[in-house]
Amino acid sequence: MTTLTPYLLFDGNCRQAMEFYRSCLGRELILTVVKDTRAKERIPASQHDKVLNARLKGSNVDVSASDWLRPAGREFAATPFVSVSAEGHLRN
Repeated sequence: MTTLTPYLLFDGNCRQAMEFYRSCLGRELILTVVKDTRAKERIPASQHDKVLNARLKGSNVDVSASDWLRPAGREFAATPFVSVSAEGHLRN
């Protein structure tokens, strides 16, 4: 069985997007917000409500995502590529 794992990057609306995907796919959603981690010590308070990591767990598709934690003064930079990981298991 192959598992597809796309990783999505959002500009502050990761929680809303992942909750929408959960409503469509009906899977388990695990969210970690910056303010709930030790990373908050190194990240400006203005970004503490952003999602550090989100995972929508499914049987053949796991969707992972986060908000872009940009340095002060930098704009969100959309990139023209997609990262997808595929994992498979060989049977003897």
